[in-house]
This record gives sequence, C-alpha cells and structure tokens, in this order.
Amino acid sequence: MGLKPFPNIKPRNLGLLLFIARVLTYFGVVLIGVAIAVIAATLFAYFFPPPPVSGSTETYRIGLGGVKAGFLIIAVGLFAIVLSNIFAAIVSWEGSLSDEEHNGT
Repeated sequence: MGLKPFPNIKPRNLGLLLFIARVLTYFGVVLIGVAIAVIAATLFAYFFPPPPVSGSTETYRIGLGGVKAGFLIIAVGLFAIVLSNIFAAIVSWEGSLSDEEHNGT
C-alpha cells in the first residue's frame, strides 16, 4: 500500500498539474494535523492552566483563540484537498480522452 495520492491517474500532457494536486493533498493533510495539534494544545492549556508564580496573586486567563485558529487551519486544509481533487479530476478527464476524439484542436 502506497501513500501516493491519485496513483491510478495516468496523465498525457498535464503531469505538472497532477504533481501540484498531489502536493496540495499532502499540504492539506499536514495542515489538518497541525490544526488538531493546535486545538489539543489550546484545550490542554485551558483546562490545566499553569499555577501562578509563588507570591503572585495574579491569575492568568488563557483564551480559546487557538481553537478558532485551529478551525480556520482545518478549513484551509480542506480547501486545499478539495482543490487538489479538482485538479486530479481535470488530469483524469484529459487522460480519458482518446486520440481520435481529441486531435489537439
């Protein structure tokens, strides 16, 4: 089992677009992974805040801005994956055209 996105698509002329689609897929998956880590770290810091410095009466409020940023990063990652699928569909469509039907004109 390989981890190469779109392994069955054979481009004739749009090899660069297929490469871009594969890179965008990897990028989207990495972004989603980073977003999950950001959300987890923010929630951990929110539910288990560090103790105040000894002698200090200040309390530190930890906001949930990281959760909002994480969901934004997930949205960007999903957009990258959808865009890569559109690119792969274009390459697949181009590869399915027969030479008799499509003579380059």
